[in-house]
Amino acid sequence: MSVVLLSTYSPATERQSLPEGFSLADPIWLEDEIGSTLCRRVYFAGRPLGLVGHMIPARAGDSIVFEECREYAPGRGGGIGWFVSTPRDPVFQRLELEGLGPFSNPSACGSQIAYWGSEEIPNDTTYKLYSAYVADIPSRQVRCRQVLGRAWMGTDFKGHSPYPRWAEDCSTLLMDDDRYFHPVRLALVPSPPTPGKTDRPSAQGPQRVPGIVGAPCTLDPLDVIYVDDDARPRGDGSIWSPFRTIGAALRLRKPGDTIRLLPGHYDQPLELVGDVTIRGSGADWTVVAGEAYRGLAVAPFDELGNVPSFVELTNFALKAPAGEDGPTYPDYDASTLSVLLKIVNAIDTPAYSTVWKLVREYPGLASMRYYGSRSANGSGDTLLHRGAYKLLEGLSETLEKRYRTHRLIAGVLVDAGADVNAYGSSNYAGGGESGTPLHAAVTRNRIAFAKLLLDRGADVNAVDSAGHTPLARALGNQAMTELLLSYGANTITNDEAPPP
Repeated sequence: MSVVLLSTYSPATERQSLPEGFSLADPIWLEDEIGSTLCRRVYFAGRPLGLVGHMIPARAGDSIVFEECREYAPGRGGGIGWFVSTPRDPVFQRLELEGLGPFSNPSACGSQIAYWGSEEIPNDTTYKLYSAYVADIPSRQVRCRQVLGRAWMGTDFKGHSPYPRWAEDCSTLLMDDDRYFHPVRLALVPSPPTPGKTDRPSAQGPQRVPGIVGAPCTLDPLDVIYVDDDARPRGDGSIWSPFRTIGAALRLRKPGDTIRLLPGHYDQPLELVGDVTIRGSGADWTVVAGEAYRGLAVAPFDELGNVPSFVELTNFALKAPAGEDGPTYPDYDASTLSVLLKIVNAIDTPAYSTVWKLVREYPGLASMRYYGSRSANGSGDTLLHRGAYKLLEGLSETLEKRYRTHRLIAGVLVDAGADVNAYGSSNYAGGGESGTPLHAAVTRNRIAFAKLLLDRGADVNAVDSAGHTPLARALGNQAMTELLLSYGANTITNDEAPPP
């Protein structure tokens, strides 16, 4: 069973599909003691059922849950409680659930409904006890309740708490109201099927199945996972028992989690993943070095498309590992590396608008270099190199049309200060050579990309670290050779290597 949830208050503007047989009339506004309420007349098979609010986020299906509007006089009225209706039984049935009130702001997924609930505290006229609830709509049974704590809600506005957010498969639920409580995440264990279960409530009214609290739902908090280099082994990531390594936290993280690095020196291996925030305790207190540095600042750049998305790094320092002759990579502050990861990911994707936004938000970014493992003894690669590295096979002119966005991005980078004649790291041609973005475009058969670089001032006769011009690299590729010659390529080989 799935539901559509309707409410008298919602910021949502999109209209969910209604179960078969239901339809909504145009909205009307009713005034109540709090403010204006947007209501609609709901019909089933052309028969008017009553006034309900407009929709809020929910999974559409074979029932609707709504707060009924009652019109006391023309233009006057308001919500009178929560109800449910189905095609099999389209009358309004009151949805009586423990804790469900006018300010619960529920949302639904499948046959489940989640909402904020409150109750009075004995001998306390200031605060109420608030909880997160999950209930089954057909049986009217509360599946679980997670107590959030005491709070004084200084408002009677219906939107004081955000709507609960469901995962796409209805398996987890996020209740997030950081003004009053820590976020909580609930994992929902499927309930066993009940023979003969119907949409009608029990004759005894709302019920809580004995032992059901804590059984079908388990607390799965929106984790702030703590890491402390001085922690004992076998921590659980809590503030009381942190992990010792960033890698352990990354392996257990869930999308959207924050990894909090306590003061310390972190140098153990790690593999960076996407959709995560890593926050230190200050650049003077939290340092990432050694293999941990390589995992954050080197390995993600090694392969095209390997940079994780939605990574936020902040409030710590990255110290490059030292080689025999000193550091071979740059030191970073976390925020700088975070921006560099974002723009390289956007170039690989490609995401033109993201690149455009980043180079305008961070002056000088277009001229920055990134450092993969092949950059250990070089100067890193420019962002223009990154856009040229995609190898095209076959009919290059045809295939290049698919990479128009890469060329638009290259234009944005040049406009923002990227050097079209900058030399990149070694191995651009597979033999350890360092060359310009034009050399990279030529070796990867990127004709249209090479033309853009030439139009923006690329030196057609630049030589790479092996003494080869772009024309020398293009031998055997007639179309590329003709392009370079049309821009004045010198047919005499120049064996002079580029300046360091």
